[in-house]
Amino acid sequence: MADKHGHKRLTIFTLRLMGEIGGLIAAPVIFLTWIGRKADLLLETKPKVLVISILLSFVISTVSLCLRAADYGEQYEQLTDGPPHEIGDPGGPGIRGGPPDDGRFS
Repeated sequence: MADKHGHKRLTIFTLRLMGEIGGLIAAPVIFLTWIGRKADLLLETKPKVLVISILLSFVISTVSLCLRAADYGEQYEQLTDGPPHEIGDPGGPGIRGGPPDDGRFS
């Protein structure tokens, strides 16, 4: 089991990760939707530019998340001294340990 400071570091990492992922998704959607709406009003093409800008924001969000995913994995491994365990591994889910090995979970 990880020490108290390990859990605190992991909690801070998790909260920061949630904030960054939320920003990577929301910022392009909000900004490009606003640009698309203004462009539609200016060009009188309602809603063509808006739809294109929303689709473009999804592409930008997806690419930025994929580019950051490897970095998130490296940071997680540094905090936990290794890659995450798969469910059902002897190490169990989570940082370290898992369910008790008393036969109930086999």
